[in-house]
Amino acid sequence: MAGTQKFLVVVTILEGRYFPRLQNHQLTVETKFDGESMSTDPVGHTSSPFFGTELAWEMDKKALHQHRMQRTPIKLQCIVEDLSIGTREVAGYIMLDLRMAQKKPQKAIWYPLLSTSGNYKKRKPELQVMMTLESEANEDNENNFTAQPLPKYLHKNQKPHKSGSELSSASEDEFHTKINPVLVEDSEGFFFQIGPNKRAADHFLLSLSILYGKNLIQLIPSSARLSEKNPSVAGYYFRYYIFDNEITNMYFYDLLNPEFKPERASVRLRSNPEYLINYFSRNPAIEIDLCCGQQVLGVAQVPTQGLLQKLGSTAVDGMFHLLMPNQLTPWDSDAVAPAVSVTITLRRLSQSTETQASKSKSNEMTVDRENQGKREDGQAKEKNQPIYSIKSIEENIKTVVLDDEGQKLGEKPHSTYDSNPNAGKDILNQEEIGKPAEPVSTAVNQYLDENNAKATTSVLTGSNQYQAIAARIEQGQHHYRFTIDLRTIRNLNVGFYCNCFLRYTYPYFGSSSPIITAPPIEITRNMEARLPNSHCTFNFACTPKMLRDTTTNTPLMVEVWHRDKVSNDVLMGLAQISLAEVLQCDKQKISLSTGSVGYKQSVKRTTHITSSSESKRIGNLDIILELDDLGEVLKPDTTASRSSDVPSIAANAHNQTDTYNHSDVDQFEKHYRETPQYQAALELEIWKEKQKDLFLAELKKKEEEYMRLMAQEWKQRDSEREILVRKKVDEYTKLTDKLKTSIADLEKRERQLTLGENELSRLRDEIQRELQLKLNEMNEASRRFQEDCEHRVTLERAKVLDLEEQKQKLFADLKEAENRYRERESDFDKYKNQQNSKPEAQLRADINMLTLEKVELQRKLDATIKSKQHYKEQWSEALKELARLRERERVNEKTRLQKQARELEHLRLRYLAQEEKGVMKNDKNELETLKEEIKSLATSIRQTGHKTQELSTELKEKQKKQAIAAEVNQEELEQQIARLIEERDTLMSAGAYTVDDKIIRELDKNIRDTLARQA
Repeated sequence: MAGTQKFLVVVTILEGRYFPRLQNHQLTVETKFDGESMSTDPVGHTSSPFFGTELAWEMDKKALHQHRMQRTPIKLQCIVEDLSIGTREVAGYIMLDLRMAQKKPQKAIWYPLLSTSGNYKKRKPELQVMMTLESEANEDNENNFTAQPLPKYLHKNQKPHKSGSELSSASEDEFHTKINPVLVEDSEGFFFQIGPNKRAADHFLLSLSILYGKNLIQLIPSSARLSEKNPSVAGYYFRYYIFDNEITNMYFYDLLNPEFKPERASVRLRSNPEYLINYFSRNPAIEIDLCCGQQVLGVAQVPTQGLLQKLGSTAVDGMFHLLMPNQLTPWDSDAVAPAVSVTITLRRLSQSTETQASKSKSNEMTVDRENQGKREDGQAKEKNQPIYSIKSIEENIKTVVLDDEGQKLGEKPHSTYDSNPNAGKDILNQEEIGKPAEPVSTAVNQYLDENNAKATTSVLTGSNQYQAIAARIEQGQHHYRFTIDLRTIRNLNVGFYCNCFLRYTYPYFGSSSPIITAPPIEITRNMEARLPNSHCTFNFACTPKMLRDTTTNTPLMVEVWHRDKVSNDVLMGLAQISLAEVLQCDKQKISLSTGSVGYKQSVKRTTHITSSSESKRIGNLDIILELDDLGEVLKPDTTASRSSDVPSIAANAHNQTDTYNHSDVDQFEKHYRETPQYQAALELEIWKEKQKDLFLAELKKKEEEYMRLMAQEWKQRDSEREILVRKKVDEYTKLTDKLKTSIADLEKRERQLTLGENELSRLRDEIQRELQLKLNEMNEASRRFQEDCEHRVTLERAKVLDLEEQKQKLFADLKEAENRYRERESDFDKYKNQQNSKPEAQLRADINMLTLEKVELQRKLDATIKSKQHYKEQWSEALKELARLRERERVNEKTRLQKQARELEHLRLRYLAQEEKGVMKNDKNELETLKEEIKSLATSIRQTGHKTQELSTELKEKQKKQAIAAEVNQEELEQQIARLIEERDTLMSAGAYTVDDKIIRELDKNIRDTLARQA
């Protein structure tokens, strides 16, 4: 609407602090206000994320006033997004009051996040937010204001150099934008521009190198096992940021002797000394983290003030201490403090070397990032590779040579232990260094299986060697291949989050080494997970009866283990599997490589996992068992028949010697020694002796190598133990000092407590003495009051006796007066009868009475007429007034009742307070009771005197009534009674009076008196 003033509510989100470092996570601030939702651009989840975003809403003056009157809040929600799995969760929120927005510039305020959870509970993260109110002078500017994020390549720790109030200034905004690093590409490569292009034209080279570290083992808790090599640990590495680019060095695995190649990260800058000084003053330090996976073990702050001295060719070089994330105090000594050696150089590039440096250094940041990715890929591959390669397995197998089979030197049997390329993980674990990759018997049987169809070139000439070969293979032995595949584990109910791996061994199959699934899998309650690298195949030879008996009597026991990073492995449960079940399944024919026919049997089943500590089920294990019968193992005579005829010739020669005469033996032996067969056998024996010597020498060499490795391992373990002992001694020293301080504090508190107890005992004794004194005083006062009251009671009782005597005397006088009254009444009656008997006197009395009645009746008639007229006028007003009075009385009564209720409540409180007075109140109540008894006695005495006066008054009235009754005749009494009854009925019928009113009671009394006179 034209002419309406527009306002902008601007919320500036600058940066955050106290956030935990999380890789592959991003932070976003979202808000919804006035029906419009806005959000910032995602930033990395670092300890101090920099947003630098303004969120603005446009509204008119009326809407702004309405929001302020309704106190509408602005809610900013901090959203965390996991890039690896694509989940979003709310890290917390803050509430802003719209009334805080002012037109004048305001300072930015740190707001802590509310309702934080998970990783954010240790220390509440905070956001620096500023809220301002701007008015629009241009009415045509109706553009929608959305979030304006800064470029993503800004450093994560960049902060506005000026205060938050100056962000609204266009010139300051331009200055901050120009001072922020901007990645620029030119013909020579990439560089960062700090400052405007025209003024900042000098070229610099910033380099950072991490040389080595020392005492890094101090960052690991003393309870952790340093020698334990967990395959799930990704190794240790250093991480830092240059212009928001994350850089890590190569991985290393030994904190005692960290070995890694020093790497230098270089970046070209284009700026001038003024802008560089401003930039490094806003970023005074570079943070270097020592990480293990996603966990930060230590943080070092490398100051950059040394780079601002000359800006020619300056360097910051030294050892910088690493502090743990929750460590507040620095290390006590430099000798034990973990530190890292860092070198930072800032060098100005001249024009002559600029071209050469640009070719070699312009892309160093990109190269470093690529190298970092390659190192991460190489590390991932290195994690997936087994400790022993196939070559080492073949070398171990090569040392086991069957002399009776005549294997040639250099022949290597192929390992068919498992078709899985990761089979090395099944039998070789990082905890089993030095164990052979494959059992000897398995390799021999495998070798026999591969060569049972080939011609065996045997050059053994004696019957003893031939019988030795025959004795090795029993009659009816079969070549078997048994496959165990642990598929999935599910419904694991252990009550905690665990890293699970399985372990089993079955020596009958020729392997005494345990078979372990690797790597451990993370599994939670009621979850199904597939076991990696759990397929294992065994090759062996035995008779079917022996296989059946062994698998029936000896079940396979599979152990379920939990691997903890900070403690030893924990056995959670066992699963018992009967291998004889596979022998009961149907046989399927398979074709062998030799052309013969074999048989295959397989079964899939689910077994229960039983807890190792309690006999209860904690989960299920799915397993597949396969048994391949590859046929009978060929006997030596069969093998010899398929080979050359040398053994048969030797056998025939041996048989012929039995028929020769004894005289021909020497000639035959001489001829026999000259045969090629004998010469070949002799050469073979000589070769075997040499090979035996070589084999023994090799064994001796391996023994020396293993002893050297054991000595190195022992030395390393000894160093670890020494470091742990030193750490424990330091910890015990600190605990001892702390204990001494605590003991001193306890002794001090004990002394203070003893003094307090003595003071309390003294105060208690004083209070007891004062209380006893008060009790004595109260008892004495009570005794005096009691004696005084008893004395008064005695006096009052004496007075009561006197009053009783006076009462008896007065009753006697009363009886005497009544007797005299009766006498006087009888005399009066006699006298009245005498007077009435005279006619003159009676007529005179009648005339006087009539005259008086006439005058009285005339007067009453006039008064009645006047009162009747006045009554008619006031009757209606009296009724209205009566209604008003009744209403007022009702209101007054209600008010009075409320007041009485309040007074009663006040009295109740006072009564409750007075109940605490105790003995004094009881004594006062007793005194009051005695006083009331005295008053009641005095009242009874006064009532006795009043009754005497009332009797005398009644006698007088009775005499008057009798006198009046004698003078009034019956006719006048009847008229008077009728008039009174008529007046009473008239008043009652009007409804203004009731029986309890005074005038009605007076009329009733007059009617009764008149009726009494008439009677």
